[in-house]
Amino acid sequence: QMFQNPAAGRTKAAMQLCRDVRNVVALSGTPLTNRPAELWPTLNMIRPDLFPSFFSYAQEYCQPRRAPWGWEYKGAEDMAGLHRQLRATVLVRRLKDDVLDLPPKHRVVVPVPLMNYDRYAEAADDFFKWLKQHQRGGQLAKAEKAKALYRVGELVRLTSKEKAKACVQWLDDWMEANPTEKMVFFGHHQKFLNVIRRRAAWGPQSVFINGSVATAKRQGLVDQFNHDAGTRLLIGNIRAAGVGLNMVQARSTAFGEIWWNPSAHPQAEDRTHRYGQKRPCYAYYLVADRTVELD
Repeated sequence: QMFQNPAAGRTKAAMQLCRDVRNVVALSGTPLTNRPAELWPTLNMIRPDLFPSFFSYAQEYCQPRRAPWGWEYKGAEDMAGLHRQLRATVLVRRLKDDVLDLPPKHRVVVPVPLMNYDRYAEAADDFFKWLKQHQRGGQLAKAEKAKALYRVGELVRLTSKEKAKACVQWLDDWMEANPTEKMVFFGHHQKFLNVIRRRAAWGPQSVFINGSVATAKRQGLVDQFNHDAGTRLLIGNIRAAGVGLNMVQARSTAFGEIWWNPSAHPQAEDRTHRYGQKRPCYAYYLVADRTVELD
């Protein structure tokens, strides 16, 4: 799933490695997350004879649309046909329930208050008036170019800022109420995660993984979390810590922020709900009512 963009250096390197290799197997729980265009680099690496050209693949399955800056391939069409072709040629699919005997997983929505809801309401009710009063640098010019997207992004950041204190309080309460348990706490924005690290009472008993932590070092931090009884909390960026890591010594995850891509959440939940887990798992979603998180 890390090879979705054919222009990315990582994808180009993988495609170069697979060139002239007789047998290529791609293994993933989420081979694509949003649209069929993301699947083509992997298909090309597996069977370049069947999927030699992105253009021909995109014309058939990606609903191409001409934009002012060129062609876009963000759509999807004939998914039934693509599915039939994949099943007949390259796809072997196994559901978790087919291959693993796992305990149940429960999702729990936890309402949390904003520290200052009036501040959020002011921004939500008249966003551009609020932005003019609080803009930094060229924010207003950027917002004018993509009004709806920029508004949502700013409201998400404002929500995270205003609910951080409540998230810290909930985390401290949970850790105190479950003295023998470990917790994996996910967020997205660096400022939000820094608040959790600084203010949570259990910060000294935690490890932290974000994009700045080298990949080679992440496994050592996970090993410490799994095997050191004194390390009870793992705080992680949902993108850096939510994929490919095994945290089965915990059975609880919590999300202080909601990520743009909903498929990232089941992936992150399954850092604990995976092979080797023997206990029921819980995924807590700390969401603020009357905000963009529940729109």
